[in-house]
Amino acid sequence: MQKSRCDAILLLSGGIDSTTVLEQLTKQGKKVFCLIFDYKQSLHKEIAVAASNAKRLKQPYKIVSIDLGFTGSKCSLIS
Repeated sequence: MQKSRCDAILLLSGGIDSTTVLEQLTKQGKKVFCLIFDYKQSLHKEIAVAASNAKRLKQPYKIVSIDLGFTGSKCSLIS
């Protein structure tokens, strides 16, 4: 069985920067594999936005859940 080939791997956050890169690569005809990290961030909706953008542009994606061990932390990314 032959695996499908991707031209790029993109860390897709759902923010404007990574979404712009995804749009540009798609317009160039590239197949982009999108990695979306779920690290229990406070703006969990970014994951849904990133997945929606990948779907809209017909690009494959995977959501990877990771534990950064910040339980009880005052880190602004997850609080």
